[in-house]
This record gives sequence, C-alpha cells and structure tokens, in this order.
Amino acid sequence: MTQPIAISPEVRAKYGNIKIAYAIISGVSVSTTPPRIKKIARAVEADVRRQYAQTSLESDPILEDWLRLSALMRLERDSEPAQLALMRRILGGKDIPKINAVVDIANICAAKFLSPVGVFDYDSLHPPIQLRLAHGGDTITY
Repeated sequence: MTQPIAISPEVRAKYGNIKIAYAIISGVSVSTTPPRIKKIARAVEADVRRQYAQTSLESDPILEDWLRLSALMRLERDSEPAQLALMRRILGGKDIPKINAVVDIANICAAKFLSPVGVFDYDSLHPPIQLRLAHGGDTITY
C-alpha cells in the first residue's frame, strides 16, 4: 500500500507549483555497485563533460530553475542543489562517488536528469509524509 506525499499549502504559497515524483520499489537490497552500473556511471560522466565543455552549468535552463529556487529559499553557496554540486564534481574531473548500488543509481539519475534524487528506506518512514516548511523545534535525523 502506498501513501502519497503531500505538499503543504504553505510551501505552495511560498515556492509556487512544486511537484514531487516518487516511486516505491520493493525487494531492494543494498549491495556493492556491480560493473554494469559503474559502466553506466562512466557514460553519464562522459556525457556531462561533453555537454558542458563549451557552456556553463548555470546557463542550463533546468539548473537555472533550481538555482532560482535555492536563492528563493536563501540557501548558501555551500548548500547549493545536490545535483549541481555533483555536476561540478564531474566537471572538475572526478567521478560519481561509489557508495553502494542504490546510492550510486540515485547519483547517476541526478547527473543525467539534473534533478535531486533522494532514496529512503520506506519501512523506516512514518506516514503521512509531507513536504513542509521547518518549524521551531524540528530536528534533522540522519
């Protein structure tokens, strides 16, 4: 049974028509990254380097939107959108970091589609799940 993710009216009023895409995938086990996933990562890195060899990241319309949202949220430079930081890493000559198959696939998707990707253990989530503004006293759990 799936639970939808709700976006609070407060978030919509402040940031506009935000959308969330998600998938719930059962039966996933975390493992080391297999060679075929590493091969896909190398291909995505090569595509990123080729695509941005003659242009800046900031001129990409998708990344421009994420940067506008970050500015609206008043995020600092060290808190730039995760996919942008990953792209800078790739363009700086580094590879997508190898952590485990699940995280690596999320990073590959973030670099390919220029969108942040989060991966969570569904069994550890406690619905209802809501995207909302933080309130005083909220804590961050890692």
